[in-house]
Order: sequence, then C-alpha cells, then structure tokens
Amino acid sequence: MTNAANDIPTLRFGNKIYPQNLIEFGTPLSTGRVWFVDGDKSTGQAGATWEDAFSTIQAAINAASSGDVIYIAERTIPVVNGSLGSVGTDPISYDEHLTIPNSKSSLSLIGVSRGLTQGGLPQIKPTTTVTGDILQIKAAGCLIANLGFNGAGLTADTGANGIELYDDGGLTASTFGTTIMGCHFKSLGRGHAGAAAAIDAPLGASWQLRIQDNRFHNCLVGIGFDTTSTDRGQDIVITGNSFSSTVNTNVDCDIFLKGLAGGCEGIVIDNNMFATVDVPTHSGGASQRYLDLTGCEGILSNNFFACKTGTEDTPVTFGATTHTAGIVPATVRMAGNYGEAAVGSKANGFGDIYRQD
Repeated sequence: MTNAANDIPTLRFGNKIYPQNLIEFGTPLSTGRVWFVDGDKSTGQAGATWEDAFSTIQAAINAASSGDVIYIAERTIPVVNGSLGSVGTDPISYDEHLTIPNSKSSLSLIGVSRGLTQGGLPQIKPTTTVTGDILQIKAAGCLIANLGFNGAGLTADTGANGIELYDDGGLTASTFGTTIMGCHFKSLGRGHAGAAAAIDAPLGASWQLRIQDNRFHNCLVGIGFDTTSTDRGQDIVITGNSFSSTVNTNVDCDIFLKGLAGGCEGIVIDNNMFATVDVPTHSGGASQRYLDLTGCEGILSNNFFACKTGTEDTPVTFGATTHTAGIVPATVRMAGNYGEAAVGSKANGFGDIYRQD
C-alpha cells in the first residue's frame, strides 16, 4: 500500500484529516467553504471542523458567504426512562429562528441524519421565542436538505411558517432557484390556508422552486403561496412528498397555491401521497381540501389520495369550482391520479380521480 502522504499535501506537511470531515452525500454542491454545526458543542467555537463546530445554526449562517455549505449534526438523543429524547418522546432540538439574508445566495444547509423521520433528522423547534418563522430565506439558489422543522412550540401566530420564501420580486430579496428536499415538517402552518404554511411564499413571487421528497405531518397547511402577492409564482415542481395527519380535523389544506395575484404558472405536482383520510376538515379552515390550485397552470399527475372514488361510497370530487377534495381549474391538467376504488358489488374500478368540471 502506498503512503497517502505522498498524494495528499496536507498529510505531507504534518496535518491531520479526520474521518468525520470526509462527507459525501451524492448531492452536487458549490465550491465554497464548508462549515459545521453541532448543538452539543460549547459556544464560541470557529465552525471549521466537527471538533470545533458552531453550537447554533445561525452562527454558521452569519459566518458563511455565498456558495458555502453548512453541515448540521443531530443533537445527541439520551435515553430517559427508556424513552426517546429529553422530555419523553421528542428529540433534543435546535431552539432557533433562522434567517438567510439576501447577501448569502447559493447557501446550502444540510442535516447529517439517519433518515427522514422525526428523531432521525436534526430538528429545529423554537420554544424560547414562540412567534415568527423558523427559517426565513431571502436569498436565491439555496439548498435546504435533511432537516426537521417542528412548530409545536409556536403559538397560533398566523405569521409563523416552517420555511418562509420571502421574495418581493427582487426589490430587496429573491428566492429563485431554491431546493427543499428530504425534510420533515410537523405541526406547522398555525394560521389557516392563506395565512401560514410549513413552506410558505407570502408574496408569491418565488420562481424556479423544487420541493422534493419531504414529509408533512399534522401541518395545518403544507405548501402555500398566499396573501398579498407582488407576482405569480412560476416554474414550481412539487414531487415525491407525503402529507398526513393524525385525524383529518388537524389539516386545512396540503397544497394551497391560490395567490391573490392569480395562482402559479408552470406547476408540476407529481407523485405525491395525500394520506389524510377523507379530506382535510379543520373546523377553522379556509379551504378544507387536499389542494386548492385556483388560478394555476400546469399538471397534476401520478398522485394518490386517501379518499373514496366509488359512486356508491359518496365520493369526494375534484374540479374547477367548489369541489370537496380539490379545486383544480381547467388550466391544470389531471393525469393518472388515484384514490380508493369502489367497494362491495362494484369493487372492480381502478380508483381513477378525474375532474367534474
């Protein structure tokens, strides 16, 4: 075996390479500097290695420049009376509200995790300051991956989002080119459809977004483009996500793209799972549907809904007007969407979901 020092200059000059710093996730990243965050470390560190990691995520964001990468470790999970976490069933979390300013574009926040579950991801759960967004993004081209966002500690503040994409059309901030993938969202969107969401674009102007392979559980609103909009969202891909709830009264709307500027253009909503049984029915909700795509243009394809489609089962309906399961205008084509097929004597259908008007 050859001596690695012959090929690696840092070893040849007496420096060390630590295995924990050799991270390879298969995700293409920018060539900027790498920073490290570990909430179990003491404060006042430099963030250059795992041994010297920052103790808060915002400290790393403050130190970073455009194009940098921030790796975030999960907090240590102690076993307390045989239960998970410090207070029974919740993992120890980062108690923070975060902001990525407009000056730090193409920043990557990546959790070092064991899988897409609560307790498997580094979780951000504010409990000290109980109002406001967990993460506000005001910069373009950011990647948010493998992180948990838990809003259970927030009050019912209609302005509290999990991730807010603050984009005023480039006047002071722009979030085009953002990717959110492999994240877990729980108990978010504490207002209602049109007020707040797990992932929210309150000004509606975000373009070129990809929201992929995320898990939404007990989120009053999952993905929302709403309130007073400066521009229509455009080129938005929502794929591979799952939406669920403990009971259907916990959810108002999983995907709410009905913006006051007229909905979103060029949407692709493909291969998602809507697992709330028999349509969201939150008592204070403004939508009470799986999705509201009023004013949008694009395609709704290859999705699965936990609702009945058989005519003898009092099926829920989808269409352009006031339908019970989803408002899908004629400018959004529907292809290959399914629910539960008919039961009993007519149990020979395929559960196809189609528009009523």
